[in-house]
Amino acid sequence: MLSQAQSAAQLPAVIAAAGAVVVALVTASAAFFASKRDRRRQLYGEAYKAALAWKEMLYRVRRRQADKTSDLMERSHDLQEEIYYYTGWIGSESKILQKSYVRFVQKIKEETRASLKAAWESDPPSSVQWKSLEAETHPDIDSAAEEFLRDVRGHLSMWQVPRILLLWRNRSRRRRV
Repeated sequence: MLSQAQSAAQLPAVIAAAGAVVVALVTASAAFFASKRDRRRQLYGEAYKAALAWKEMLYRVRRRQADKTSDLMERSHDLQEEIYYYTGWIGSESKILQKSYVRFVQKIKEETRASLKAAWESDPPSSVQWKSLEAETHPDIDSAAEEFLRDVRGHLSMWQVPRILLLWRNRSRRRRV
């Protein structure tokens, strides 16, 4: 058995070892949560990009070349697949944020629906028309984009208040989605 003097002499070493273990655990936890947050930020950024690409389709259709129509239709289908993918994948991370994304995509589609239909029904523009399409309408999705980004920031926040506000905004809009 250790004498009382030997135990007292070993106490600083035990405390130092325990401190090192605690620091290692805290560091590992911080790295884990930072990695998780970065992965989510990447996912939400790519989803945002896919949703905005739907708006961009309007301009692609308006400026299409007659021989490229099938390429645009294929791109439209691919884009819809991406939106479905991100809707589901965001839902696996957060059902609340999924509602925000669905609202964002619905707003973009709602704002572009009539213009896209008119663009598809019109003849492809000539090269002269292509340069001057000043009379075209532009979908207003800025508020919807900002709302989605605010929800993303709330979801990624390490503080609980923004998360609670996100939950509140999405619960109060449950019937509209």
